[in-house]
Amino acid sequence: MTKKVLTSEQLNVLKKEIYSNAVAHGFHDEKLTVEHYLGLVLSEIGEAINADRNPNAPTVTEATLEQAQLLALADQSIGHVAFVEFFKSNIKGSVIEELADVAIRILDLAGKLEIKFDDDLEASDLVFDTTFPDRLFGFAMTLDNLDYEFTDEDDFLECLEEITSIAMHFTNLNLWKVVGLKMIYNKTRPVLNGKKY
Repeated sequence: MTKKVLTSEQLNVLKKEIYSNAVAHGFHDEKLTVEHYLGLVLSEIGEAINADRNPNAPTVTEATLEQAQLLALADQSIGHVAFVEFFKSNIKGSVIEELADVAIRILDLAGKLEIKFDDDLEASDLVFDTTFPDRLFGFAMTLDNLDYEFTDEDDFLECLEEITSIAMHFTNLNLWKVVGLKMIYNKTRPVLNGKKY
C-alpha cells in the first residue's frame, strides 16, 4: 500500500530551498557533471550503511525529532545554537540522518537540472525480507536512471519514493521530518560544509 508523503507543491518548494542552500554554500560554484553529484549521493549511501553498522550511532526516536523541532522553533532568534548542539549530539551520524542526506543530495541535483515535480511523492509500506545494505545497493542501482540526458521528473520521484520507503521500513521514522531538521542544521554550516567539495 502506498501513502502520500509530500504534495508536488511541497516537493518543489523543498527542492528550491535545498538547491538554494547548496548554491549559497558553494556546492555549485564550479561547473560539475551529473556524475559528480551522483557520486556525492553514493557517499551518503555509504555513510548510511556505516551508521547502521556502528553500534554507537545515535538511535533516533519520534520523541528525539519532536524535541529537535521544538528547539528549532524556540531557538530561531539566537542562530539555532541549542538546536545545533542537540542535533549534533542526538541525530547527526544516525541512519535516518544519513538517509536524509541522500534525499537532500537528490533534490539538490533535481534543482540543478531544473526538474519540476507535477506528481505527489508517495511511499510504499511494503516489507521486504532484505538487509539494509541489500536495499541500499538496489537503490544505488536506480541512480543510474538520473545520469541520462533525458532524465525527467519520474526518475527523480522514483528515487525519492524508494529512499522514503527504505527509511520507513528500517527506522520507522518520517524521512522528510528529518530532512527539514537537517536543512536547518545545514544553513548554519560553513562553505562546502567545511569540506573540499
